[in-house]
Amino acid sequence: MLVVFDLAPTMRIFKMAKSGSPEWVAEYRQQLEHLAKTTLPAIIEAIPEGAILLCWESDENECHRKILCDFLNETGLAQVVEYMGIKHKTEDVPCPSCYGGHFRPCQMCGDTGVAQKYV
Repeated sequence: MLVVFDLAPTMRIFKMAKSGSPEWVAEYRQQLEHLAKTTLPAIIEAIPEGAILLCWESDENECHRKILCDFLNETGLAQVVEYMGIKHKTEDVPCPSCYGGHFRPCQMCGDTGVAQKYV
């Protein structure tokens, strides 16, 4: 699994998003615009063809990956195809991210300790 931390919102922007501030989207797009002038082309080049960006947000409009995909498509830096609305059968399982500590709140379960597993 490839994790590209440079594409994540800064901690300041992350906190804005989690507090419900609508300005986080513009701030994150500004961050991406800066990266597009510096390291983003090299980052995109290093990502293997066919890579998949995963999102755990309940509302895809609150997801930085969606904003990143829109930005890449708009700027022509990469072509990203989205597969939205695919429904899968799930079951509740203990959240695998809640073991061993992580940033709060948990991105998988929102600190409930219960995650969804596809069956």
